Formats: sequence, C-alpha cells, structure tokens
Amino acid sequence: MSDLDAVTSEIARALKPEGIFLFDTINRTLASKLLAIKVMQEWRLTRFIDATVHEWAMFIKPEELVFTLGRHALRIGEIVGLGPRSRTPLVLLNFTGRTEEGSRTGS
Repeated sequence: MSDLDAVTSEIARALKPEGIFLFDTINRTLASKLLAIKVMQEWRLTRFIDATVHEWAMFIKPEELVFTLGRHALRIGEIVGLGPRSRTPLVLLNFTGRTEEGSRTGS
C-alpha cells in the first residue's frame, strides 16, 4: 500500500484499544535519497542488491507521520531517529565492510 493515510486508517481500525504498533520508515531528506537510493541500490560500485527496494517518494517526513497518526487518533509514544554517526563521506561508504565483519565475529 503506498497511501500513508489509507495505511494509517487500517492500522487504527485493526489495533486494539491501548494496543502498541511499532514501525520504522526512512525520513525523506536529500541525505536519505543519496544513501538509501543512490549508494545502496543504484550506483554499481556500492549497491547491495540489484533490485529496487526503496522509492524516495514513499519515504515519510516525521511531521507528515505525526499529522497522519493524529488524524486517526493514534497517540505517538516516541519517535527516535537512526542514522550514520559520521559526517565523513568515506566513513559512510565504508560501513558495509565493518557490518559484515561484525556479523561474522559476533556469531
């Protein structure tokens, strides 16, 4: 489903009173377009997979999410951001090797 309002309406309908719904989404920013779309799926040298997984137009800004959840009487407990901890472009492009190595050593 690509319609945020329709998806939120269905969540509100199906969720039990006092129920908890956990979700994640990607913020629609220039940085997310560059990293999630260009680096991770379009650029041949850095892409993870050959499929189109993310579509930037479907990323959601926090204020859009807050507004839409409010329209459907859903209360927000907490919004937490997650992102790269470095502003250095070379570090950001190198994160895949560390992740794979960490996965092997952590198992």
